[in-house]
Amino acid sequence: MSGVLEHLEALRRMFFKIFAVFAVWCIPGWIYSGKMVDALLKFAAPEGFKLHYFSLMEPFFVRLEVMMVAAALVSFPFTVMFVWEFVRPALRRDEVGKLAIPVWLIVILAFFGGAVALFGMVPAVMEFSVALAGNEFTPVIGIGNFVSLVLGMVIAGMLVFQFPLVVYALLTLGVVSIDAMRRGRKWIIIIILIVAGILTPPDVASQVLMALPCYLLFEAALWIYSMRRRDVDAE
Repeated sequence: MSGVLEHLEALRRMFFKIFAVFAVWCIPGWIYSGKMVDALLKFAAPEGFKLHYFSLMEPFFVRLEVMMVAAALVSFPFTVMFVWEFVRPALRRDEVGKLAIPVWLIVILAFFGGAVALFGMVPAVMEFSVALAGNEFTPVIGIGNFVSLVLGMVIAGMLVFQFPLVVYALLTLGVVSIDAMRRGRKWIIIIILIVAGILTPPDVASQVLMALPCYLLFEAALWIYSMRRRDVDAE
């Protein structure tokens, strides 16, 4: 019983530290939220593309959303560190050594996926939308919907790019075998394409920008795991 209480206390401390860091970063996030919104609109919105708001409080909620996402992104490395500190005591020493590097790759891949979404997918989506509208339609788009779309795509990119690390962790912990992963490669490709299709707008460019790097990282995870297993077997 005491062991369960200790785990619950450790879990409580982990969530408290995560929330505390997030709350601290919310302060500069709110101060600079207006500038971040302006920068986001200048980068993502095409020239002459006007945005509107349809309720008096919509600009406030947009800034609030930007603040929370910015604070979550900046505090994300700390969140990963706190979660790793909580999980590490439950792992064997060899598992800790094998998973330590991929844990820090979570942060790298997350920001890489967010960058792919922001600098690759968002402009492609805007061009796709404008091309569909042509000269016959005049868009009336709310700033809240626009900012939510952009931030949602960035978060989706960060999540999708964690897939190779999930594969590596499953292989390292022995949940699945590398032979099974190789045999099921065609199904993995289908799953990646389906997820990319769900998380991206309905244009081929965005889906390829999301799916192709994710698949290449999946193959890299298989290669790295096979190399590490070969080194262990050689020892």
